[in-house]
Amino acid sequence: MDMQAFLDQIVFTLWDDHQVRVSNLIGFGLLFIFFLVLQWFIVKRIFPFLFSNKNVDPSLKKRITRLNNYVLLFGGLTAGIKILNIDHSFYSQENVSFYLSYITGSILIWQLARLADTMLSKLLIPYLVERNHEDKQSDMITGRMPIRDRNLQYIVYALAALLFVGAFGLNRELGSIGLNDDQQITIRVSNIIWAILIILIARFLYWMIVKIFLDSFYHNKKMNIGSQYAVNQLLKYIIFTIATLYILDTIGFKLTVIWGGAAALLIGAGFGLQQTFNDFFSGILLLFERTVEVGDVVQLKDGMMGKVIKIGLRTSFVQTYDNKTIIVPNSQLVVNDVVNYSHNDEKARFKVSVGVAYGSDTDKVKELLFLAAKDHEKIMKFPVPFVRFIDFGDSSLVFEIHFWSRELIRIKDVQSDIRFKIDELFRENDITIPFPQRDVWFKNKE
Repeated sequence: MDMQAFLDQIVFTLWDDHQVRVSNLIGFGLLFIFFLVLQWFIVKRIFPFLFSNKNVDPSLKKRITRLNNYVLLFGGLTAGIKILNIDHSFYSQENVSFYLSYITGSILIWQLARLADTMLSKLLIPYLVERNHEDKQSDMITGRMPIRDRNLQYIVYALAALLFVGAFGLNRELGSIGLNDDQQITIRVSNIIWAILIILIARFLYWMIVKIFLDSFYHNKKMNIGSQYAVNQLLKYIIFTIATLYILDTIGFKLTVIWGGAAALLIGAGFGLQQTFNDFFSGILLLFERTVEVGDVVQLKDGMMGKVIKIGLRTSFVQTYDNKTIIVPNSQLVVNDVVNYSHNDEKARFKVSVGVAYGSDTDKVKELLFLAAKDHEKIMKFPVPFVRFIDFGDSSLVFEIHFWSRELIRIKDVQSDIRFKIDELFRENDITIPFPQRDVWFKNKE
């Protein structure tokens, strides 16, 4: 008996249509040896390297080891079914078939996704974050981004779903879109999964760039809050714009057609949305020039004062001292006069005006005004408050007490406290605050 005849010899038959030959058994044996060697290499070489960090939780080590065993087991079973030629079809009708390898392959993909998810999200990413992310307090500054990100888990499972759909022939047609008589775009299951996957990758890429690379850069360069926010927002717009274009291309839209249609649409919409585009480009200017940044206390042209909590591409959000959020078009922050109390420093000088009766002791008035301001907890000790004699008014001598404070939002409360204190001190020292007086003469014509 020659070698080929020996290899083709039938050993046993399963399900009456699957013949297992000698060559199949030899291939299965070699596969078994390969998986044993692979298991040894992973356990003895790869795992000691991955777990070299002493901070790795022992329960995490056990979980990764268990998932690895599952992957090797079902990977071997799936390959063994193919090699032994026993991939029996349990269901077959029209274009739909269900084989034995589908069961083991599905479990293999699921366990492989769990293993990749655990190793990346629980082992690799936390290590990179802890190594590069030094300033933990900057999380709320840079868009309130968490130390852990779940998008990586979703990416792994989306890839598993894409692999499952491709491996088992489930890429069914969901519908079609007719752009014109000559072009039809067919939407399939894989298109939807790819669109979701691209969005998840964009979100994870943005998180990874900011958290692992930019945060340490911000910390080393000592960049202020507004600059960090501006860079993060621009990065987000760029990444998600590219992701949107990729999604459209994946579905089947030609980018040349999109750009052509967008140009024609923008010409017509530009006239009707002139103010919107003005606000849009004003937002870009704000993010680049940073004349107004997140965290700044500003006073708008209409006198409204508040703290900038967010700068978008079209509108910004300003939170007033009474905790109301005002939506302000960006053009108002660029075109109009805006007082920025935080642009150069986190403190500003304020004043309270008062008039006293003619004949009052001006030195005493100056002393009392200084006393009214110097002991207030919200008023800075340095620079020292000072008093100005402003003018000889129509019915009073006008004085101003000037002081510095970091209480930019609720400064009206501080000014109110000073006025109460001034009134109290003036009453105790017989200083009169006059009211306007007018002499009215009636001319008698008789």
